[in-house]
Amino acid sequence: GQTGVSPTETVTALSCVAPTTPSLTLTSVCTAGVPQVDLTWTDSPEAVTFEIHRGVSATNLSLLVTFDSSAPEFTSHTWRDTFPLNPSTTYYYKVVATGPPGGPTSSSAVKAITTQSCLPTTPSTSLSSVCSGPTAVVNISWSTNEANTAYYEVHRQDAGLIDTIASPAARSWQDATVLQDTVYSYEVRAFNEAGG
Repeated sequence: GQTGVSPTETVTALSCVAPTTPSLTLTSVCTAGVPQVDLTWTDSPEAVTFEIHRGVSATNLSLLVTFDSSAPEFTSHTWRDTFPLNPSTTYYYKVVATGPPGGPTSSSAVKAITTQSCLPTTPSTSLSSVCSGPTAVVNISWSTNEANTAYYEVHRQDAGLIDTIASPAARSWQDATVLQDTVYSYEVRAFNEAGG
C-alpha cells in the first residue's frame, strides 16, 4: 500500500557544552553623589545570555538583569549597577553564563564589594580678621581634596546660612557684614550633587 512520507527536514543539534566560566571584577563608584557598582566580566563564547545576580549576603542573590546577544552589554561584558544601593554597604554579585534552553550554565565566583559613602570630604577651616579701610572683615579659608564635592555653604552662628559657593574648587570667602569687636563662629559645609 501507499504510505505517507513527510518532507525531509534538517536540524543542527545544539552544542550542550557548558559555557566557559566567566570571571567577574567589581569597582565601586559615585555618580552625582549616588553609590553605584561597575561590573566587568570575561567572555564566555558559548554563552547565549549573561545574568547578573546581586544580594546582601553571599548565599542569597537575586537576578537583577539578563543580557542576550542583542544587548550591548553582551559583547562589551560591562554593566553599571544603577539600581538603588545604600552607601557604605557590602553587596555580593555573580555573573551567570547560560547556554541554550535546557543546557548547562556556568557561574562566576561570588564577589563582594562595599559601596562608597559618596559623601564629600569635610573641609578644614581657618579664620582671620583684617581691616579693609575702616571696616572689619573676616576671611574664611578651607582645605579639602574636593572628593564628591559639588558646592559649599558658609554658615555663621548668629545668622545661619550666609552664602552658597557653587565652585568645588573654591577655597576662601570673605564676610564683610561683621561688626567690629564682636566674636563670630563659622563653619563651612561641603555637599555632593545629591545634596548630601
